[in-house]
Amino acid sequence: MSKNKFNNRFIIVSENLTGKLVLETIATLIKVKPPTKGISKNWVRIYAYFELLLSKIFGRKPTIPLELVNSLYSESVYDNSKVIKALNWDFEPMDIVFKKTAKYFVD
Repeated sequence: MSKNKFNNRFIIVSENLTGKLVLETIATLIKVKPPTKGISKNWVRIYAYFELLLSKIFGRKPTIPLELVNSLYSESVYDNSKVIKALNWDFEPMDIVFKKTAKYFVD
């Protein structure tokens, strides 16, 4: 690796997809009904606080950190052009990744 690429940070994302699309695609591939009902941000936040309390009591990590709640309900778009140009990186198409994931769950 050349010196000009040392200590750089890269966004490693193949495509910008919504969580809903990801869940629906995987559900379709594993032949189950995709999720139809959403959960409000307030309920997820309440659950995250409850998990935080339980994690303090039982000395374990919470399953949903509080920082994750806001990111679950926000839309972010990432650009992977820097890693593609700098490292000549080639991403696997998401449809192939989804099929591999589905195979993992089915097998």
